[in-house]
Amino acid sequence: MRQPEPDTGVLSQTPDSKQQQVYKLIRDAIVKNEFPPGTVMVERKLCDIYNVSRSPIRNALQQLTFEGLLTYMPGKGTVVPEFTLEDILEVYDLLEVLQVYAVRQCVHQLDTVAEETMNLLLTSERAALEAGDLFVVSQWDQRFHDFIVDRSNNHRLKILFDQLNNQRVRFITPTLQDPEHYERSFQEHQDIFRSIREKNVDAAEAAVRQHYTTLKQYYIAVLINKSHLGGM
Repeated sequence: MRQPEPDTGVLSQTPDSKQQQVYKLIRDAIVKNEFPPGTVMVERKLCDIYNVSRSPIRNALQQLTFEGLLTYMPGKGTVVPEFTLEDILEVYDLLEVLQVYAVRQCVHQLDTVAEETMNLLLTSERAALEAGDLFVVSQWDQRFHDFIVDRSNNHRLKILFDQLNNQRVRFITPTLQDPEHYERSFQEHQDIFRSIREKNVDAAEAAVRQHYTTLKQYYIAVLINKSHLGGM
Protein backbone atom coordinates (compact mmCIF):
# COMPACT_ATOMS: atom_id res chain seq x y z
CA MET A 1 0.00 0.00 0.00
CA ARG A 2 1.47 3.32 -1.08
CA GLN A 3 1.34 5.67 1.89
CA PRO A 4 -0.01 9.19 1.33
CA GLU A 5 1.32 12.02 3.42
CA PRO A 6 -0.66 12.29 6.69
CA ASP A 7 -2.35 15.55 7.66
CA THR A 8 -1.18 16.44 11.16
CA GLY A 9 -4.09 18.86 11.48
CA VAL A 10 -6.41 15.89 11.96
CA LEU A 11 -5.34 15.45 15.58
CA SER A 12 -6.42 18.93 16.59
CA GLN A 13 -10.01 18.39 15.46
CA THR A 14 -13.06 17.41 17.52
CA PRO A 15 -14.12 13.73 17.19
CA ASP A 16 -16.81 14.53 14.59
CA SER A 17 -14.62 16.82 12.50
CA LYS A 18 -11.71 14.39 12.85
CA GLN A 19 -13.86 11.62 11.41
CA GLN A 20 -14.88 13.80 8.47
CA GLN A 21 -11.29 14.87 7.88
CA VAL A 22 -10.10 11.25 7.85
CA TYR A 23 -12.96 10.39 5.48
CA LYS A 24 -11.92 13.18 3.11
CA LEU A 25 -8.23 12.25 3.26
CA ILE A 26 -8.95 8.61 2.37
CA ARG A 27 -11.48 9.61 -0.30
CA ASP A 28 -9.00 11.99 -1.93
CA ALA A 29 -6.25 9.36 -1.73
CA ILE A 30 -8.48 6.88 -3.60
CA VAL A 31 -9.20 9.49 -6.29
CA LYS A 32 -5.47 10.27 -6.64
CA ASN A 33 -4.74 6.54 -7.03
CA GLU A 34 -2.65 6.44 -3.87
CA PHE A 35 -4.84 3.43 -3.05
CA PRO A 36 -5.22 1.85 -6.52
CA PRO A 37 -7.94 -0.69 -7.45
CA GLY A 38 -7.37 -3.97 -5.65
CA THR A 39 -5.87 -2.34 -2.54
CA VAL A 40 -7.08 -3.95 0.68
CA MET A 41 -7.84 -1.17 3.15
CA VAL A 42 -6.30 -2.53 6.35
CA GLU A 43 -7.46 -0.53 9.37
CA ARG A 44 -4.21 -0.92 11.31
CA LYS A 45 -2.12 0.41 8.39
CA LEU A 46 -4.50 3.31 7.85
CA CYS A 47 -4.24 4.19 11.54
CA ASP A 48 -0.48 4.43 11.13
CA ILE A 49 -0.74 6.51 7.95
CA TYR A 50 -3.17 9.06 9.38
CA ASN A 51 -2.03 8.84 13.01
CA VAL A 52 -5.53 8.28 14.42
CA SER A 53 -7.34 5.56 16.34
CA ARG A 54 -9.35 2.81 14.67
CA SER A 55 -12.74 4.43 15.32
CA PRO A 56 -12.51 7.28 12.74
CA ILE A 57 -10.83 4.93 10.26
CA ARG A 58 -13.56 2.31 10.65
CA ASN A 59 -16.32 4.91 10.32
CA ALA A 60 -14.68 6.43 7.23
CA LEU A 61 -14.36 3.01 5.57
CA GLN A 62 -18.00 2.23 6.34
CA GLN A 63 -19.12 5.54 4.82
CA LEU A 64 -16.97 5.05 1.72
CA THR A 65 -18.30 1.51 1.30
CA PHE A 66 -21.87 2.78 1.58
CA GLU A 67 -21.10 5.39 -1.10
CA GLY A 68 -19.55 2.80 -3.42
CA LEU A 69 -15.94 3.99 -3.41
CA LEU A 70 -15.00 0.84 -1.52
CA THR A 71 -16.46 -2.64 -1.53
CA TYR A 72 -16.41 -5.57 0.89
CA MET A 73 -15.02 -8.85 -0.45
CA PRO A 74 -15.41 -12.01 1.68
CA GLY A 75 -12.02 -13.40 2.59
CA LYS A 76 -10.25 -10.15 1.74
CA GLY A 77 -12.00 -7.35 3.57
CA THR A 78 -12.62 -3.79 2.39
CA VAL A 79 -11.12 -3.26 -1.06
CA VAL A 80 -10.80 -0.46 -3.61
CA PRO A 81 -12.84 -1.85 -6.54
CA GLU A 82 -12.28 -1.71 -10.28
CA PHE A 83 -15.04 0.10 -12.16
CA THR A 84 -16.87 -1.51 -15.05
CA LEU A 85 -18.62 -0.45 -18.25
CA GLU A 86 -21.94 -1.01 -16.50
CA ASP A 87 -20.84 1.35 -13.70
CA ILE A 88 -20.00 4.10 -16.19
CA LEU A 89 -23.22 3.83 -18.17
CA GLU A 90 -25.51 3.58 -15.16
CA VAL A 91 -23.92 6.42 -13.20
CA TYR A 92 -23.55 8.88 -16.07
CA ASP A 93 -26.97 8.11 -17.58
CA LEU A 94 -28.59 8.97 -14.25
CA LEU A 95 -26.37 12.01 -13.65
CA GLU A 96 -27.40 13.31 -17.06
CA VAL A 97 -31.09 12.92 -16.26
CA LEU A 98 -30.69 14.81 -12.99
CA GLN A 99 -28.54 17.56 -14.51
CA VAL A 100 -31.02 18.11 -17.36
CA TYR A 101 -33.80 18.61 -14.84
CA ALA A 102 -31.59 20.84 -12.68
CA VAL A 103 -30.36 23.02 -15.54
CA ARG A 104 -33.94 23.69 -16.66
CA GLN A 105 -34.80 24.86 -13.16
CA CYS A 106 -31.58 26.88 -12.99
CA VAL A 107 -32.51 28.76 -16.18
CA HIS A 108 -35.95 29.61 -14.86
CA GLN A 109 -34.54 30.83 -11.53
CA LEU A 110 -31.46 32.63 -12.84
CA ASP A 111 -30.62 35.89 -11.11
CA THR A 112 -27.58 38.16 -10.87
CA VAL A 113 -26.13 36.34 -7.86
CA ALA A 114 -26.37 32.95 -9.59
CA GLU A 115 -24.84 34.31 -12.78
CA GLU A 116 -21.94 35.90 -10.90
CA THR A 117 -21.38 32.72 -8.88
CA MET A 118 -21.22 30.51 -11.96
CA ASN A 119 -18.86 32.94 -13.64
CA LEU A 120 -16.61 32.84 -10.55
CA LEU A 121 -16.67 29.02 -10.55
CA LEU A 122 -15.57 28.95 -14.17
CA THR A 123 -12.89 31.58 -13.53
CA SER A 124 -11.52 29.43 -10.70
CA GLU A 125 -11.61 26.33 -12.89
CA ARG A 126 -9.70 28.20 -15.62
CA ALA A 127 -7.09 29.40 -13.11
CA ALA A 128 -6.55 25.87 -11.79
CA LEU A 129 -6.16 24.62 -15.36
CA GLU A 130 -3.52 27.23 -16.09
CA ALA A 131 -1.73 26.32 -12.84
CA GLY A 132 -1.69 22.68 -13.96
CA ASP A 133 -3.30 21.34 -10.77
CA LEU A 134 -5.77 18.87 -12.23
CA PHE A 135 -6.97 17.60 -8.87
CA VAL A 136 -8.06 21.13 -7.97
CA VAL A 137 -9.55 21.48 -11.46
CA SER A 138 -11.62 18.35 -10.82
CA GLN A 139 -12.96 19.93 -7.64
CA TRP A 140 -14.00 23.16 -9.39
CA ASP A 141 -15.50 21.02 -12.14
CA GLN A 142 -17.71 19.29 -9.60
CA ARG A 143 -18.63 22.53 -7.85
CA PHE A 144 -19.94 23.86 -11.15
CA HIS A 145 -22.34 20.92 -11.44
CA ASP A 146 -23.18 21.04 -7.74
CA PHE A 147 -24.21 24.68 -8.07
CA ILE A 148 -26.61 23.91 -10.91
CA VAL A 149 -28.21 21.22 -8.76
CA ASP A 150 -28.35 23.54 -5.74
CA ARG A 151 -30.17 26.16 -7.83
CA SER A 152 -32.90 23.66 -8.67
CA ASN A 153 -34.07 24.06 -5.04
CA ASN A 154 -35.01 20.39 -4.99
CA HIS A 155 -33.76 18.70 -1.83
CA ARG A 156 -34.42 15.15 -3.02
CA LEU A 157 -32.67 15.84 -6.31
CA LYS A 158 -29.64 17.07 -4.35
CA ILE A 159 -29.54 13.87 -2.27
CA LEU A 160 -29.73 11.64 -5.36
CA PHE A 161 -27.12 13.71 -7.19
CA ASP A 162 -24.69 13.55 -4.26
CA GLN A 163 -25.08 9.78 -4.03
CA LEU A 164 -24.35 9.35 -7.73
CA ASN A 165 -21.47 11.78 -7.58
CA ASN A 166 -19.84 9.62 -4.92
CA GLN A 167 -19.98 6.80 -7.46
CA ARG A 168 -18.56 9.05 -10.20
CA VAL A 169 -15.52 9.91 -8.10
CA ARG A 170 -14.24 6.36 -8.67
CA PHE A 171 -13.77 7.06 -12.37
CA ILE A 172 -11.72 10.25 -12.37
CA THR A 173 -8.26 8.93 -11.44
CA PRO A 174 -7.09 8.65 -15.10
CA THR A 175 -8.20 12.24 -15.77
CA LEU A 176 -5.70 13.63 -13.27
CA GLN A 177 -2.95 13.00 -15.83
CA ASP A 178 -4.94 14.35 -18.78
CA PRO A 179 -5.13 18.16 -19.08
CA GLU A 180 -6.82 17.87 -22.51
CA HIS A 181 -9.77 16.15 -20.87
CA TYR A 182 -10.26 19.03 -18.45
CA GLU A 183 -9.75 21.64 -21.15
CA ARG A 184 -12.52 20.02 -23.16
CA SER A 185 -14.71 19.77 -20.08
CA PHE A 186 -14.12 23.44 -19.29
CA GLN A 187 -15.19 24.46 -22.80
CA GLU A 188 -18.38 22.43 -22.39
CA HIS A 189 -19.03 24.08 -19.02
CA GLN A 190 -18.77 27.42 -20.79
CA ASP A 191 -21.35 26.27 -23.33
CA ILE A 192 -23.71 25.28 -20.52
CA PHE A 193 -23.20 28.60 -18.73
CA ARG A 194 -23.70 30.61 -21.92
CA SER A 195 -27.04 28.92 -22.54
CA ILE A 196 -28.13 29.46 -18.94
CA ARG A 197 -27.12 33.12 -19.07
CA GLU A 198 -29.10 33.54 -22.31
CA LYS A 199 -32.04 31.79 -20.61
CA ASN A 200 -32.24 29.35 -23.49
CA VAL A 201 -33.66 26.23 -21.86
CA ASP A 202 -33.38 23.97 -24.91
CA ALA A 203 -29.79 25.01 -25.61
CA ALA A 204 -28.84 24.49 -21.95
CA GLU A 205 -30.34 20.99 -21.99
CA ALA A 206 -28.55 20.16 -25.24
CA ALA A 207 -25.25 21.42 -23.81
CA VAL A 208 -25.67 19.27 -20.70
CA ARG A 209 -26.51 16.19 -22.79
CA GLN A 210 -23.47 16.78 -24.99
CA HIS A 211 -21.26 17.13 -21.93
CA TYR A 212 -22.38 13.82 -20.46
CA THR A 213 -22.10 12.07 -23.81
CA THR A 214 -18.50 13.26 -24.02
CA LEU A 215 -17.80 12.04 -20.48
CA LYS A 216 -19.27 8.59 -21.12
CA GLN A 217 -17.29 8.20 -24.33
CA TYR A 218 -14.11 9.29 -22.59
CA TYR A 219 -14.40 6.83 -19.70
CA ILE A 220 -15.43 3.97 -21.95
CA ALA A 221 -12.32 4.62 -24.05
CA VAL A 222 -10.19 4.64 -20.87
CA LEU A 223 -11.70 1.32 -19.81
CA ILE A 224 -11.18 -0.27 -23.23
CA ASN A 225 -7.59 0.96 -23.40
CA LYS A 226 -6.91 -0.37 -19.91
CA SER A 227 -8.33 -3.74 -20.88
CA HIS A 228 -6.15 -3.91 -24.00
CA LEU A 229 -3.09 -3.13 -21.91
CA GLY A 230 -3.89 -6.04 -19.64
CA GLY A 231 -4.74 -3.83 -16.68
CA MET A 232 -7.98 -5.65 -15.89
